[in-house]
Amino acid sequence: MVRPACDPPEGVACGDRPGGDRPLGAIAELDSRLDSLAGSLRGRYGADLAAAALSALGDLGFLWLAIATTRAWSPARRPAALRALLFTGAAAPALNYALKRAVGRRRPSPALPARASDPLGSLPAPDDPPGPKRSIAILVRQPRNASFPSGHTLASWCAATLLADGDPLGPLYVALAAGVAWSRVHLRHHHPTDVIAGAALGTTLGLAGRWIWPLPGAESPWRARR
Repeated sequence: MVRPACDPPEGVACGDRPGGDRPLGAIAELDSRLDSLAGSLRGRYGADLAAAALSALGDLGFLWLAIATTRAWSPARRPAALRALLFTGAAAPALNYALKRAVGRRRPSPALPARASDPLGSLPAPDDPPGPKRSIAILVRQPRNASFPSGHTLASWCAATLLADGDPLGPLYVALAAGVAWSRVHLRHHHPTDVIAGAALGTTLGLAGRWIWPLPGAESPWRARR
């Protein structure tokens, strides 16, 4: 029997359709439901602006590079900062690249599409009557690679897990990582399950980093098992 040609909706890969006959159909259905929940804030100027700012800060790990560099000025926090820079700057991108190449999932249609002549997103601002509608250019790079996993989220949770080790600012790092993850779904640069996977992978990588490279004064798990 000849199977009908795959004709998925825009932004959805073959096999990702809700109700499809492949396992990815169930994932797509979950994504659709979670995206509907996240979409309740889309179109609200404050939420759109916050999502765009968090996503831009998380791009290429800029936010975490800045935090780790700042914390490295403190001798007590320098080992944790250097460890975070190493794992977030090297291990996380390598893992993200390998998984994107292996999975090759298509991204959803973005909530803030780029202008034809500008690779950056454009976030509409409220009307300013009676004048024309203004717009605020937001530095949200439009992604062109595969969707799974969310690299922003993976790097953010990896960095937050490593930086939070023994740091009183740990809850702030976790909140920032959660904010970056939310922004990727809000902007529809990722499916929700891409972000969930990115958070799980990033946390796991961060915990592995804490295991491999314990901070001074902390007992190494490697020695404890001998």
